Amino acid sequence: MFKSMTFKQFIIATSLIALSGQASAIMNIRPQPMKGHQHNRNAAKSFILTGAENSQVKLFAPDLDMSAIALNDAVISFKPTGKDNYHALVAQRQYTDAGGRINNESAMRYVYMHGKPTGHSPSDLTALEKTRLEIVPDPLPREHWRYKAGDTFHFIVRFDGKPLSNLRVSLSTSNGSILNSTTNLHGKISFKLPDDFPDTQPGRSQNESGELLLHAEWIEHNQIYASWLSADYHVDPSHWQDTNLGAWVATGGFMFGAFVTGLGFRNKTAKRKNK
Repeated sequence: MFKSMTFKQFIIATSLIALSGQASAIMNIRPQPMKGHQHNRNAAKSFILTGAENSQVKLFAPDLDMSAIALNDAVISFKPTGKDNYHALVAQRQYTDAGGRINNESAMRYVYMHGKPTGHSPSDLTALEKTRLEIVPDPLPREHWRYKAGDTFHFIVRFDGKPLSNLRVSLSTSNGSILNSTTNLHGKISFKLPDDFPDTQPGRSQNESGELLLHAEWIEHNQIYASWLSADYHVDPSHWQDTNLGAWVATGGFMFGAFVTGLGFRNKTAKRKNK
C-alpha cells in the first residue's frame, strides 16, 4: 500500500537540502494522499507540486506522446492514458532572481500506469530529452521491483542530452537522511538508499513508503538550471524475512530434535521386545 510522506517529513527533507547550500528554491512532485485504502487503476492520478507558481506541466506517455496537464492550485490531476508502463510527469518553470539571473527549474516523477502495451520499453522514455537538465534513472525499476532501502540504484545526469561529469548531486529522504555524491566521467552516479525507516513491521503492506528526492544544478551562459527527481522508496524486506527465516530454522530444529528423540525411543522399545 502506498502512502505519501507527511507535510512535516517533507519540510524536514527539503530543509536539509537548503542547509546543504545547493538550492534556494525547490520543486517537487509527490502523490496526493489517498483516502482510506482506495486503489483503482482507472481512477484519476493526483499529485501535489511544490514550487507550482508559473509552472507548466507535461505528461510523456510510454510511446513518447506528450500532452499538457492542467495545474489547479498546485494539484496535478489527470486520467490514466490507457497505455501500459512508465509515464514521465514533468513540471517546469522559469523566473528571474534578485540578482538578475534567469533560473530554469524542473521537477520530474515517473508514474507507472496500466493499459494496453505500446511496444516501447522504459528505456525509450528515459532516453527522450524532456528537460535541458535531467536526472535519469539508469534503469527504471521494473513494474514489480521498487526502490528499496539498502539497495544501490544508478542515475545519469544530462544537459541538452549529454552527460555531465564531476557534478554534485544530492539525495534526501523523508525520513531525514541526506547523501551527496559526484557524477563520473560518463555522468553516472550511484546511491545506496539509506535504511532509515524508524520502525518496521513484518510484511510489505504494514510499512509506509517514504519519499526520496534527487537534486542537481548546472550553470550555462549565466543561467541557472536546477532539476529534481522524486520517487517513493520502501522498507528493506530483509527486516522481516530474516525474522521469518530464523523462526523457520528454529521450528525445523525443534521438529528434527523431536523426530530423533522419538526414533531413539522406538529403537530402545524394539530392543527390549526382542530380548
